[in-house]
Amino acid sequence: MFCVKELVEQINSSDVNDSERHEAKSALRQLMDNPVVAGVLGGATSGILALLG
Repeated sequence: MFCVKELVEQINSSDVNDSERHEAKSALRQLMDNPVVAGVLGGATSGILALLG
């Protein structure tokens, strides 16, 4: 299973420009802001958002 922390690490280490990296992290942040996703993930949401900076 691919965890969100690994996803963020892969985004951070990807060979793309800063704009593309920011766009990817923004998309993930929007997903985490969704009330249904936040409800499913529970307390992990705040930790995930912290990883996104």
